[in-house]
Amino acid sequence: MKLFLLSLWSLFASVVVSVPAASESSKDCHITASKAYVHAILTKTQESADAVPLHDDVVRIEGPPGFLVPSATNAQQLRLSFLTGPSALFVTGTDPAKPELAYKVVNSTTVRADYYILAGLDAKIATVNVLPTRIEEYFGFDNEQDCDLRHIAGIFYIGQ
Repeated sequence: MKLFLLSLWSLFASVVVSVPAASESSKDCHITASKAYVHAILTKTQESADAVPLHDDVVRIEGPPGFLVPSATNAQQLRLSFLTGPSALFVTGTDPAKPELAYKVVNSTTVRADYYILAGLDAKIATVNVLPTRIEEYFGFDNEQDCDLRHIAGIFYIGQ
Protein backbone atom coordinates (compact mmCIF):
# COMPACT_ATOMS: atom_id res chain seq x y z
CA MET A 1 0.00 0.00 0.00
CA LYS A 2 2.85 2.42 0.76
CA LEU A 3 4.38 1.86 -2.64
CA PHE A 4 1.05 2.58 -4.32
CA LEU A 5 0.59 5.83 -2.38
CA LEU A 6 4.15 6.88 -3.12
CA SER A 7 3.57 6.23 -6.84
CA LEU A 8 0.41 8.32 -6.81
CA TRP A 9 2.20 11.11 -4.97
CA SER A 10 5.04 11.05 -7.51
CA LEU A 11 2.57 11.25 -10.37
CA PHE A 12 0.70 14.14 -8.76
CA ALA A 13 3.93 15.99 -7.98
CA SER A 14 5.12 15.70 -11.58
CA VAL A 15 1.83 17.10 -12.87
CA VAL A 16 2.02 20.03 -10.47
CA VAL A 17 5.58 20.80 -11.54
CA SER A 18 4.77 20.58 -15.25
CA VAL A 19 1.97 23.18 -15.08
CA PRO A 20 3.23 26.08 -12.96
CA ALA A 21 1.17 29.17 -12.34
CA ALA A 22 2.01 32.19 -14.42
CA SER A 23 3.43 35.35 -12.88
CA GLU A 24 1.57 38.63 -13.36
CA SER A 25 4.17 39.96 -15.83
CA SER A 26 4.02 36.85 -18.02
CA LYS A 27 0.22 36.91 -17.89
CA ASP A 28 0.29 40.49 -19.15
CA CYS A 29 2.71 39.91 -22.03
CA HIS A 30 1.05 36.62 -23.05
CA ILE A 31 -2.42 38.17 -23.11
CA THR A 32 -1.09 41.24 -24.96
CA ALA A 33 0.45 39.00 -27.65
CA SER A 34 -2.77 36.98 -27.93
CA LYS A 35 -4.85 40.14 -28.27
CA ALA A 36 -2.50 41.45 -30.97
CA TYR A 37 -3.03 38.22 -32.94
CA VAL A 38 -6.84 38.40 -32.73
CA HIS A 39 -6.72 42.10 -33.62
CA ALA A 40 -4.68 41.28 -36.75
CA ILE A 41 -7.21 38.60 -37.76
CA LEU A 42 -10.10 41.05 -37.40
CA THR A 43 -8.54 44.21 -38.87
CA LYS A 44 -6.57 42.70 -41.77
CA THR A 45 -4.06 45.56 -41.89
CA GLN A 46 -0.31 45.45 -42.41
CA GLU A 47 0.19 47.54 -39.28
CA SER A 48 -1.71 45.08 -37.07
CA ALA A 49 -0.01 42.07 -38.72
CA ASP A 50 3.43 43.58 -38.03
CA ALA A 51 2.47 44.28 -34.39
CA VAL A 52 1.96 40.58 -33.54
CA PRO A 53 5.01 39.31 -31.61
CA LEU A 54 6.03 36.06 -33.34
CA HIS A 55 8.95 33.66 -33.27
CA ASP A 56 10.46 33.21 -36.73
CA ASP A 57 9.40 29.54 -36.72
CA VAL A 58 5.90 30.02 -35.28
CA VAL A 59 3.42 27.29 -36.25
CA ARG A 60 -0.34 27.71 -36.57
CA ILE A 61 -2.80 24.86 -36.95
CA GLU A 62 -6.50 25.46 -37.40
CA GLY A 63 -9.78 23.97 -38.50
CA PRO A 64 -12.97 22.43 -37.17
CA PRO A 65 -12.76 20.05 -34.16
CA GLY A 66 -10.88 16.88 -35.05
CA PHE A 67 -9.51 18.27 -38.31
CA LEU A 68 -6.76 20.74 -37.43
CA VAL A 69 -4.26 21.27 -40.22
CA PRO A 70 -1.12 23.43 -40.44
CA SER A 71 -1.86 26.81 -41.98
CA ALA A 72 1.43 28.62 -41.30
CA THR A 73 4.89 27.34 -40.44
CA ASN A 74 6.81 30.58 -40.01
CA ALA A 75 6.30 34.23 -39.13
CA GLN A 76 6.34 35.44 -42.74
CA GLN A 77 3.55 33.02 -43.77
CA LEU A 78 1.48 33.92 -40.73
CA ARG A 79 1.79 37.68 -41.25
CA LEU A 80 0.88 37.28 -44.92
CA SER A 81 -2.16 35.17 -43.98
CA PHE A 82 -3.58 38.06 -41.93
CA LEU A 83 -3.77 40.03 -45.19
CA THR A 84 -4.36 37.48 -47.94
CA GLY A 85 -5.07 34.09 -46.35
CA PRO A 86 -8.35 32.34 -45.63
CA SER A 87 -9.01 34.45 -42.53
CA ALA A 88 -8.67 37.62 -44.62
CA LEU A 89 -11.20 36.28 -47.10
CA PHE A 90 -13.68 34.48 -44.85
CA VAL A 91 -13.69 36.48 -41.60
CA THR A 92 -16.12 39.34 -42.17
CA GLY A 93 -16.05 40.77 -38.64
CA THR A 94 -17.09 40.06 -35.10
CA ASP A 95 -20.56 38.76 -34.33
CA PRO A 96 -22.53 41.80 -33.05
CA ALA A 97 -24.79 39.47 -31.05
CA LYS A 98 -21.72 38.18 -29.15
CA PRO A 99 -19.11 40.95 -29.18
CA GLU A 100 -17.17 39.78 -26.11
CA LEU A 101 -13.65 38.45 -26.45
CA ALA A 102 -12.47 36.39 -23.49
CA TYR A 103 -8.83 35.65 -22.70
CA LYS A 104 -7.77 33.17 -20.02
CA VAL A 105 -4.30 32.21 -18.84
CA VAL A 106 -4.33 28.40 -18.86
CA ASN A 107 -0.83 27.99 -17.40
CA SER A 108 2.56 29.73 -17.51
CA THR A 109 2.98 29.13 -21.26
CA THR A 110 -0.57 29.05 -22.68
CA VAL A 111 -3.40 31.53 -23.18
CA ARG A 112 -6.86 30.62 -24.43
CA ALA A 113 -9.03 33.08 -26.34
CA ASP A 114 -12.72 32.63 -27.07
CA TYR A 115 -14.43 34.94 -29.51
CA TYR A 116 -17.14 35.02 -32.14
CA ILE A 117 -16.82 36.03 -35.76
CA LEU A 118 -19.08 36.24 -38.75
CA ALA A 119 -17.86 33.89 -41.45
CA GLY A 120 -18.70 34.63 -45.03
CA LEU A 121 -17.01 36.29 -47.96
CA ASP A 122 -15.14 39.56 -47.52
CA ALA A 123 -14.43 40.68 -51.06
CA LYS A 124 -13.25 44.16 -51.94
CA ILE A 125 -16.55 45.00 -53.62
CA ALA A 126 -18.99 43.43 -51.16
CA THR A 127 -19.22 41.54 -47.88
CA VAL A 128 -21.56 38.59 -47.45
CA ASN A 129 -22.09 37.29 -43.90
CA VAL A 130 -23.07 33.63 -43.83
CA LEU A 131 -22.61 32.01 -40.42
CA PRO A 132 -21.74 33.06 -36.90
CA THR A 133 -18.71 31.06 -35.78
CA ARG A 134 -17.16 30.54 -32.36
CA ILE A 135 -13.38 30.52 -32.32
CA GLU A 136 -11.41 28.79 -29.57
CA GLU A 137 -7.77 29.71 -29.93
CA TYR A 138 -4.76 28.52 -27.93
CA PHE A 139 -1.55 30.55 -27.89
CA GLY A 140 1.67 28.85 -26.79
CA PHE A 141 4.85 30.51 -25.59
CA ASP A 142 8.28 28.93 -25.03
CA ASN A 143 8.44 29.88 -21.37
CA GLU A 144 7.03 32.25 -18.79
CA GLN A 145 9.32 35.15 -19.77
CA ASP A 146 8.90 34.77 -23.55
CA CYS A 147 6.35 37.15 -25.07
CA ASP A 148 6.59 35.92 -28.69
CA LEU A 149 4.01 33.44 -29.98
CA ARG A 150 5.46 30.02 -30.81
CA HIS A 151 2.36 27.82 -31.33
CA ILE A 152 -1.21 28.75 -32.27
CA ALA A 153 -4.12 26.33 -32.49
CA GLY A 154 -7.46 27.65 -33.71
CA ILE A 155 -10.63 25.57 -33.51
CA PHE A 156 -13.68 26.78 -35.47
CA TYR A 157 -17.19 25.92 -34.35
CA ILE A 158 -19.07 26.97 -37.48
CA GLY A 159 -22.70 27.92 -36.99
CA GLN A 160 -22.45 28.43 -33.22
